[in-house]
Amino acid sequence: RRVHPERIGSDKRKFSIFKAVFLAATFAGIALVAFRYYEYRQAVAALEQNIRLTSAYTEQVITSLEEGGAMTFAELFSKITRNIEEVDALLVRTSVIEGADSVKEKSMTYMRRAQDVMRGVSISTRKMMDLSSAADRFKAAERRIESAEPGYQYSHARESRIEALNEQISALEAVKETRGTLSDMSIA
Repeated sequence: RRVHPERIGSDKRKFSIFKAVFLAATFAGIALVAFRYYEYRQAVAALEQNIRLTSAYTEQVITSLEEGGAMTFAELFSKITRNIEEVDALLVRTSVIEGADSVKEKSMTYMRRAQDVMRGVSISTRKMMDLSSAADRFKAAERRIESAEPGYQYSHARESRIEALNEQISALEAVKETRGTLSDMSIA
């Protein structure tokens, strides 16, 4: 120390500089992590909002079925189409959100499946309408049989009834199939 007194001051200065750089890097790292977390939370909040809207659109379609005679089939199908388009818009907004990619993919999957459920409701309703039409054709054929005279009229009415019965059976199977598919979509 007596020989090189300037070296002690230089070592202290080097240590002070190292300490300052280390502290600055630590604070910068903490600030970066905090900023990234803030961005992540903002992205997740936006995704949650889009999920809530998607759920609301899906719930509107499903509760429309429960309303019974409160709306026509045309209004129901129009509502389903409109809600699917709204979820499409939400999917586009979701696709551009940055900062939470794993959550974003799960959100988009949920939204697409919600659209599938809405489409399933539409298909199921159409199949129920087909079943109802087939039942009406069967009843009309029954009435023709009752009023037909023996011969050509009777045999033609009988063939119409068998045809209507086959249509009714096919429509019933289609309703069961679409209900199963809709159930699977809802679970997914």
